[in-house]
Amino acid sequence: MGFGRFVKNTLRLGISMYFVAYVATGTYATYDFFANHRQWLKHNVRNELVVDTCTSTLDDAVKKITFVGEVHFYNEKETEFARGLISRNQLVFSEGVKLDKKDFVSTAYRTLLSASFMYNWMFSSMGDGRYIVNPTLEELAKEKKLPTLYLEERYDGGIGILSIKQKAMIFGYMLRSTTYAPLLYYSTKKNALEESKSNKPEVEDDEEMDKFVDDLFSTRLRDQHMSERVVECIKSSKESNILVVVGKNHLRSILNHVKSRHELSLVCQE
Repeated sequence: MGFGRFVKNTLRLGISMYFVAYVATGTYATYDFFANHRQWLKHNVRNELVVDTCTSTLDDAVKKITFVGEVHFYNEKETEFARGLISRNQLVFSEGVKLDKKDFVSTAYRTLLSASFMYNWMFSSMGDGRYIVNPTLEELAKEKKLPTLYLEERYDGGIGILSIKQKAMIFGYMLRSTTYAPLLYYSTKKNALEESKSNKPEVEDDEEMDKFVDDLFSTRLRDQHMSERVVECIKSSKESNILVVVGKNHLRSILNHVKSRHELSLVCQE
């Protein structure tokens, strides 16, 4: 009885100390952001969108195709740059699927995922300036009523292609990261400060992480589907200025595949 009470009291003390540390860390992160880091971000964030401009000649018709690799949340510089891209294009091809609100299961999962993700992203965005209020290319296209074709719609792509196990793993990962969410501010802040010192941030290859992401999000399979959809849409579209928007992790694979399709006569700027 005495040992059981000792364990119970120890657990209570540990949980209490955890919550005190959690609140204190989150409070100081919020204070540091508003007192110092927010002003630094205003003057130091950079446009990290990766852009490849190509031309395709089909039946004597020349089409300008701009491929963009993005992080799915933008900082202010990226939103400003994105507005210029939108103004120069007539059609957008975008990663993902159009949300079907009638699909209750998919909508419910997305809602739960967003709820677990947003708290983490709040602290992360304070560190790197990628605020949810900054419109992305997809959102700006809707704002300008630019036609948007989704590259994963035909095969129920994006979240739809993932197995129940993958969905559970993603949701579990998001929930787990919520337990240390305030620390995300410090890690993203550190990365932002380090990247600001370099003219061109180096992207390190991490095979183990790449495999983890591929297993979790079926990256390679989705790249194949999106690549074929890009080729199909380029062939069928009448517009001469096209914007292709995908996540940075997808860009190189998709671009290489599209370049390999000789019937497009694709020529890209180096």
